[in-house]
Amino acid sequence: PVDLAIGTAALMVALTAAGGLAGKLSALSIDWPATAFLAIFVFAGAQIGPRLSLRIRPSTLTRIFGAILLIVAVLTLWRAWG
Repeated sequence: PVDLAIGTAALMVALTAAGGLAGKLSALSIDWPATAFLAIFVFAGAQIGPRLSLRIRPSTLTRIFGAILLIVAVLTLWRAWG
C-alpha cells in the first residue's frame, strides 16, 4: 500500500540524514545557516504532508509518489555518470 511505501521511504530518509549528521559531526564542519534553512522546510513539510495526503485519493498519491521516485532515480544516475 502507498501509505506503507511512503512511511518506509520517510524512515530511510531519516536514517540517511542521521548517518550524514554523524559524519558531519565527526568532521565538525556543519553549515549552520544551511542547516537551519533546511530544518524550517523539513518541519513545514512534516506539518503539511500528512494533512495533504489525507485529502488526495490513494491512486493519485501513488502516481505522485512514483513520479517523485522516478525523478530522484534519474537525478541520482545523472550525478553518478556526470
